[in-house]
Amino acid sequence: MPEDKYGNEGKSIRMMRKRVVNINDPEFEKIAVCLSLKLRRKILLLLNKKAMTTAQLSEKLNEPITTISTNVKMLEKAGLIIMLETHGRGNSRPMIRKYACVVMDLRDKSETINHPRRRLISIPIGSFCDYQTSAYYGMASRNGLLAENGSGLWVANRSEAELLWMAGHGYVSYKVSNQGLKDKTLSNFCISMEICSETATYNNNWESDITVWLNGVELCTYRSPGDFGGRRGLNNPPWWKDHMTQFGLLVRISVTNECTCLNNVVVSNVRLEQLKLTENDYFELKIGVKDSAKQQGGFNLFGKGFGDYKQDIEIYYEFC
Repeated sequence: MPEDKYGNEGKSIRMMRKRVVNINDPEFEKIAVCLSLKLRRKILLLLNKKAMTTAQLSEKLNEPITTISTNVKMLEKAGLIIMLETHGRGNSRPMIRKYACVVMDLRDKSETINHPRRRLISIPIGSFCDYQTSAYYGMASRNGLLAENGSGLWVANRSEAELLWMAGHGYVSYKVSNQGLKDKTLSNFCISMEICSETATYNNNWESDITVWLNGVELCTYRSPGDFGGRRGLNNPPWWKDHMTQFGLLVRISVTNECTCLNNVVVSNVRLEQLKLTENDYFELKIGVKDSAKQQGGFNLFGKGFGDYKQDIEIYYEFC
């Protein structure tokens, strides 16, 4: 369950993922069918508490292993659970629930994508204007490594980056044109990104306090649960090794005229007027781990060519 701790200083939040599935999405029917069976819902409830194997689920639910195995495969196919280890065999592979909640969006996609008062800005991972790192780091594109520890990140082809990682503490920042915001009264400003912690290879239990700033104003700190691996990211290129970081969690930060929310939970009293988004010709987005952070577990930023989500860092804004 989410920890609903919040305050004016941007407290750490640890949350499981939220999935919004549109009625037009191919996955909609798979998820709906999966959730229609009570046994599968019982499995999901048990996996909310801790990672379990098929054998453990069978014992807990008093159902044959073959029955549990069949239903686990359907839940995995629908993307509702994650197998944590690839080296386990059969009934010995641990799994966890992938989402804290699934929202069924019954609207036509055009209602949300082509909304007359909503705009989208996509920020490529490699388009940063500044960075600082305390430990090892690197970048990769769909075709191979672009930079790694010792080379620096200011490589000529950094615009091709689809994955950027830093261990320990450090940050990366982006300057984004605000021309689309001029002469508009904003009602909502949202940042969406796939992100996780960073350590050698991967560690599903490696926590990191990742902070996000906008124009120098601290919005909030997200506590990433781990550096995720054990199964391949849905969009990873074939050359990317199985023992490396594979995917992140989709994190959404929304600022309105009243407050700032992290994955739909209020985390601070920072409001739109404090961000001064139209004072210059650009606004600056900064993502990183403070050198004073309790959990200095680094971060991975995923573009559309890596991880589970086909997107770069995305900015959505709505105006009155």
